[in-house]
Amino acid sequence: MALEKYIIPKSHGKSEKGQTHEGESETDLVYQRLYSTLFDDYNSMLPSVFTKRFLTESMTNYRWSHNRAYEHVSKAKTAIEILMMTVIDVDDSNQLIRSVLEYRLRWTDPRLTWDPSLFMDINHIYAPTDKVWTPAIFAENIMQTEPVACHDTFPDNVIVSSNGDILRVFTLSVLFTCTIKAGKFPFDTQSCSLDFAEYLMDPSETDLSMFVVEDAIFK
Repeated sequence: MALEKYIIPKSHGKSEKGQTHEGESETDLVYQRLYSTLFDDYNSMLPSVFTKRFLTESMTNYRWSHNRAYEHVSKAKTAIEILMMTVIDVDDSNQLIRSVLEYRLRWTDPRLTWDPSLFMDINHIYAPTDKVWTPAIFAENIMQTEPVACHDTFPDNVIVSSNGDILRVFTLSVLFTCTIKAGKFPFDTQSCSLDFAEYLMDPSETDLSMFVVEDAIFK
C-alpha cells in the first residue's frame, strides 16, 4: 500500500460500508480519513508540550491551539536505544573516533493518537519524517554526522502507533571526540562515551533516557 497516497489528502470521502469512490477500496478511504484526521491541523515544528488538543465527541476531528498548558503532557518523553556501534577509525593524535552508530529513537506524541475501532482496527501507520515532530537529539562530543547509504536508498519513515508512540531508526557515520591514552599500546584499554541531550528544549520539559538493547552489536 503506497504511503504517499494517504499523507495529508486534500479531502477525505465518506461512504457507506461496501460503497467506495471510483478506483478506491473502502480500506483506502479509511486510511485517507485517518491521515487527514491526524495531520490536517498538525504542526510538525512544535512538540506536544506546546500544544493543546480539543476533541469532538466522535474523535474524528481534532483541533489544535498553540498553548503551553497542554492538558495531558508536561514533558516530552524520549528514549534512545543503541542497536549497534562499529569503530571504523581511531585517530589518537587528534583524539577522534569514527564509527557507524545505529539506534532507535522512541517518543510519544499524544496529538497522534486515535481509536483503532473507528478506523477498521488500524493500530499503526507509516509517515514521512518531515510530517512528524522529531526530538532534536544530539551528543555534545559528536563533531560530524553523515547518514549511511541506506538512508538515500529507502524512504525515511517513522512508525506511529495508535497510542501515540513513535519509532524512528537512525544509522549514521559519526565522528566524535574521545580522550585516548595510548601510552600502554598495544596493551591499553580505552573508554569513550556519548552524552546525548535534547536540543532546543528546556530540561524541565524533557525526559530523556538511553539504554543499550540486550543483543546490541559492538565491534
